[in-house]
Amino acid sequence: MTAKASRYRREAEAALAELEEAELMVARDFLEFLRAKKPDRATLEILGSVSLKRDIAAARADLREGNLSRFKPWEDVKRRRPRV
Repeated sequence: MTAKASRYRREAEAALAELEEAELMVARDFLEFLRAKKPDRATLEILGSVSLKRDIAAARADLREGNLSRFKPWEDVKRRRPRV
C-alpha cells in the first residue's frame, strides 16, 4: 500500500469513527457499491494502455475532422466471426 493510500485509509477510519449508526449504514452500503464496481485487473490494464489512449485520441481527431476513411463500416465489423 502506498503512503497516500495509508493516509486515505486513516482519514476514512477517523471519519467513520465519528458517524452515527444510520450514517454508518450509508457508508457501508457505499463501500459495498465500490467493491462491486471494482474493475478486474485485465480491465485496468486495458484502460491504462498508452497505445490505446493514443489510438482513441487519433480516432477522435479523425471524427472531428470528418476523416471517416480510416473507419470500418459497422456492418463489416459485426459480420466478422470471432476466432476460436
